[in-house]
This record gives sequence, C-alpha cells and structure tokens, in this order.
Amino acid sequence: MNKIIKVLAALAGMAVSTWAAEKVSIPDTIDLPPNFKPTPAQLASNRPFEVAGRACEMGTVNGLRPIYIAYFQKGMLRGEPLAAGDVILALDGEPLVSDPFGMVGRQFGEARKKHTKVAVTRWRAGAITQILVSPTAEVPDFTMGDKHDDCHDWPLGPTARIQFARAIAAAEEEKGGGDLRITRWRAGKTETVDLKLKVMGAYSATAPYDCPKSKRVFELGCEAIAKRGFKWVTIPNDMNGLALLASGKPEYRPMLAAYAKQVAENEFKGYVNWDYGYANMFLAEYVMATGDQSVFEGMKRITLEIVKSQSGVGTWGHSPALPSGNVSGYGCMNQPGLSLTISLVLAREAGVKDPAVDKAIAKASGFLRWYVNKGAIPYGDHRPYDAHEDGGKCSSAAVLFDLLGDREAAEYFARMAAAAYSER
Repeated sequence: MNKIIKVLAALAGMAVSTWAAEKVSIPDTIDLPPNFKPTPAQLASNRPFEVAGRACEMGTVNGLRPIYIAYFQKGMLRGEPLAAGDVILALDGEPLVSDPFGMVGRQFGEARKKHTKVAVTRWRAGAITQILVSPTAEVPDFTMGDKHDDCHDWPLGPTARIQFARAIAAAEEEKGGGDLRITRWRAGKTETVDLKLKVMGAYSATAPYDCPKSKRVFELGCEAIAKRGFKWVTIPNDMNGLALLASGKPEYRPMLAAYAKQVAENEFKGYVNWDYGYANMFLAEYVMATGDQSVFEGMKRITLEIVKSQSGVGTWGHSPALPSGNVSGYGCMNQPGLSLTISLVLAREAGVKDPAVDKAIAKASGFLRWYVNKGAIPYGDHRPYDAHEDGGKCSSAAVLFDLLGDREAAEYFARMAAAAYSER
C-alpha cells in the first residue's frame, strides 16, 4: 500500500512540475513580421468570432496559440477596438494556449451575462497592447449627454431600447400630450426633431391586465394585422392569426376562416418541424374557438405528420426523424420541439384522438420535464442551461405543462422565466 501511495505521489508531483514547466506567460514581443498574413489554409479555416467578425487559428507562436482576425465588421463597437489583421494573444490576462476559440466563447459569454468587458491582449502591426472590449455594442445615450462619434450604425442595445420605450410611454400619457422630442444624427448633422404621437394614457400597475392602454395597443395591433392580411402560410402569420382569434371580434372571422383553410391544405417543405408547430397551434385554437370543422382533417393530417417526425426518444430536429428513429440533421432542437408538443396537446383538445398522439406527447413531455429543478431547457439534448432562460424555452415549457395540468413543472418553468427578466 505504501508503495502505491509513493507512486501516486510521484506521478502527482510530476504532473504539477510538468504543468509549471509548460505554463506560458504573455510575451512582450512575438515572432511575427509587422505585415503578417496567415497561410491560405489557415484563412480558409476561419470561424465566427464572438464579437463581430471571423477569425482563424495560427498554430503555435512563441508558445501561444493566437487567433487572427480575418474579418471584422466595422461600426459594431464604439472606438473600433479591433480590426482585420489583429492577433489576439490573451484574454483577461490568460494567454491563449489550448482551445483558443473555446476560451474566447467562455470569456465573452460570461462578460455578456454580467454586462462587463474583456481585457484583450492584442498584437497589431508589431505592437502588443491591452484593450477593453465589450461583447455587445455600446450605444450612445443622447439623453445623458453622449455625443456621436465615427461609429454611427449602432444596433439598439438593451439600455437604448428601455430609454426610448420609456420616452414613448411618457409622451403617450395625457400629461405628455403626445409630444416626443428626439435628438437625431443623420449624415454628420445633429438636430432636434419633434414627433407627435397618439395620446393613449398610461399603463396601469397591473398591465397588461385591467389596463385600458394595453387593450388599446392590442386592438391597434390587430387592426394593423388585418389591414396587411395573410398572403402566405408563415410562422409570423400563424402568430398573427392567433392574435386576431384572441380578439374575439367577429369582423375578423372571414379572414381567419380563409387563412385556416390555406394552412390546412398547405404542403410544407424544407425545415418542416418549425412550420408544423405554429401552423398546428393556430388550427387547433381556431377549431376550438369557432367550431369550424371544415379544417379538422387538415389539422389531423399535420398532427400525425408531427408524430411521425418525432425521434425515438421524443425529440425533434429541423426535419422529420430518420426511419431508424434518430433525429435527422445535426440533432435535437428543443425550440421547435416545444412548439410541436404544445400543438399536439392543443390538437388533442380540439378532437384529434389517436394513441400515437398520446404516446408522442408522453415522450416529449417526459424528456422536457427532466429539466425541472435542474436548470433552464437547453438548445438540444444537452445538460441544463446555466441561466434562468434560454431563448424563451422555459416560457414555452410553462405553457406546455400548464396545458398538461402538471402544476409543479408549470410553476418551476414560470418562475425560471420570470427570473430571467434581465437575461437574453
């Protein structure tokens, strides 16, 4: 026993000493000419870069495994901290040694969650400097005195959207009189512009419930949907159809009947599992709300196609599963899986009775329920996502398990979704 312990201790010491010997520090200079360009083979292997561009690995340089930025989209970050031709050597003081792209994903992902910046050690034309880079665009806040700079095509970030929404809401209140004054920058010229909005009152403390303004916003939205109409069967039109259906207004009934007929007769192509879920949701809700049985067979056809598309373990991918029961394409995707499962439950309520539907619902809900008390529902058949939400999947799961009468699961996912108010 003592001999085994000594051997293990020796091996552990060897591992520590080897790691210490291989630990790499950030060099003051690297062996690259100022006009360095990667080889054509390296450039051909470029991949998406976390901030806004594409990059490639360069192999080993001075003990590091740097990343070369092959393309960088200008106008995404204030001050243009990165550019094509830059070489990334380290992040937050840690040199890129193994799995450089993985490290970039982890560091920028964490910074995005915490709204912090990443200290990037950058080589540019022979000089090494450290800069701070935000993984999201920094939007100028003109209401706080920010001035525009050379970076002018800003995507609206969370702060800008909130500020603008609050300004609109204040202008729409009675005391605001519909007056919204904005500072507009256009083609190098800054000027004040006065906009006149419709006075709609203030949101109630319980909005969207018991709120006249929320009711009016919904009514105006329905009017805009009806004015545009339904030309093709699409996911947005399925959702818009559900909105008109929820309004309960009889004047929308002919339009909804025509669209329901169009959906029921549609032959879906391509990544059908995305389309099936929302189309079937609309048809099921339409049948239950109106009692119109003329589209029932079309709804049943789509319902059974969804069942056939399911994998052997209750999941779905972009397209129908293979005859073997494996998901086709690159694997399971829970986003369409949730909408498909919800649509199956609704179709069953609308009158589609088939043991295969019951089995599909049981398999899918069993797979999704595994994540209760473990984390958010992830992209596919992965470990629980380590945040409160992931692209609205917990919200969808709350609806699904409420429909199934599973209070524990519904409450869990509802709480997760509510707690994710500040997350992506």
